[in-house]
Amino acid sequence: MTAREIVETALGLLRTGYVFPDLAERAAAAIEVRLADGEYDGMDEAALADLLTSQLNDICADKHLRVRTMPSQAARPEPGEPAGQRPAPRERRRPPHNYGIYRVERLEGNVGYLDLRGVADPEDAGPVIDAAMELVSGTYALIIDLRHNHGGSPEGAEAEVEADRLEDGERRARRVDVGSG
Repeated sequence: MTAREIVETALGLLRTGYVFPDLAERAAAAIEVRLADGEYDGMDEAALADLLTSQLNDICADKHLRVRTMPSQAARPEPGEPAGQRPAPRERRRPPHNYGIYRVERLEGNVGYLDLRGVADPEDAGPVIDAAMELVSGTYALIIDLRHNHGGSPEGAEAEVEADRLEDGERRARRVDVGSG
């Protein structure tokens, strides 16, 4: 791929997959200006990935957002595996410890508490997330503790926010407080 193709592909993924669409659009627009000015012309993949990561971090202030290159041998089967029979990366990965759900409980006063240490993809962790949310359903309030959260899947973050519904399916109120600890 050329540098232009890599940048355009990365910006497409940013626009469709980043959890903050407005910020994604602002970052993509800024990088498109640099692309049009020829800033990325002739760069090798590793240098381009590093520069894009730095520029995205300057705009988005998100250390989880990065551009990486894949080594060419990543597509080769592991020793002993026949070509074409290698499972997809998701199937090879071991699920994170309880899909990031560290603790779920009902506190005094019928307040739900969810200590979420990571955000798993709902395709993998859906039943576990559902079970955790079932344990705190019907509570008067829900505390989602993200102090030790290391991030994860944007799709998982969307699913967990949408899980913020009462037993009857009605959403009455939502308050999110983000603090420094």
